[in-house]
Amino acid sequence: MQPGTPAKGAAVLLLVGCGALGLYSFQQRKAAADHAHGQADLSGKLDACEKTRDAEKTAHDACEKSSRDTTASLTSSRAELDELRKAKEDADKRAEIFKSITEKFKSLIDSGKLQVVMRHGRMVVKLPASVLFPSGSAELSKDGLGAVAAVAHILRQFPGRQFEVAGHTDSIGTDAYNQKLSERRAQIVY
Repeated sequence: MQPGTPAKGAAVLLLVGCGALGLYSFQQRKAAADHAHGQADLSGKLDACEKTRDAEKTAHDACEKSSRDTTASLTSSRAELDELRKAKEDADKRAEIFKSITEKFKSLIDSGKLQVVMRHGRMVVKLPASVLFPSGSAELSKDGLGAVAAVAHILRQFPGRQFEVAGHTDSIGTDAYNQKLSERRAQIVY
C-alpha cells in the first residue's frame, strides 16, 4: 500500500460521505419544501371547499325555507279554493232556486202583477201597492188577494226557505201614519 493511500481513501470516503450527506440534506429540505408547498395548496383547497360547502348550505337552507313557505301558501290556497268552491256551489244552488221560482212566477211577471229581482244575494219579490191595496188602505184588493195567494202557493213549494214580508205605503199621510199603514199591510199579507 502506498503511503497516504489510506488517508486518500479516507478523504475520498469522507468526501463521498459528505456529498451523500449534503445530497440527503438537500433532498430532505426539498421534500420538506415540497411538503410545505403541498400542505399550503391543500389548505387553500380545503378553505375553498369549506366556503363552497357553507355557500351550498346557505343555499340549501334558503331552498328549504322557500319550500316550507310555498307549502304553507299552497295549503292556504287550497283551503281558500275549497271555500270558494263551496261558496260557488251554494251560489249555484241559490241561482237554481231563483231560476225555478222565477219560472213559476212567469205568468205573474208577464201580467205585471209582480217583479223578481236579486238584491244583496237575496231574492226580492215586489208586488206593486197599486195591485195589492187601494190608496191609504190596509185591506187587500180582489186582485191583490189573488196575487198574494198565487205568490204564497208558489213559495210553499220551497220548504226550508225563509221569506220576509215588508209593507210599503203610497206616502199620503204623515210619517207616523205611513209607518202604521205599512206595518198593517205587512201583517195582512203575512
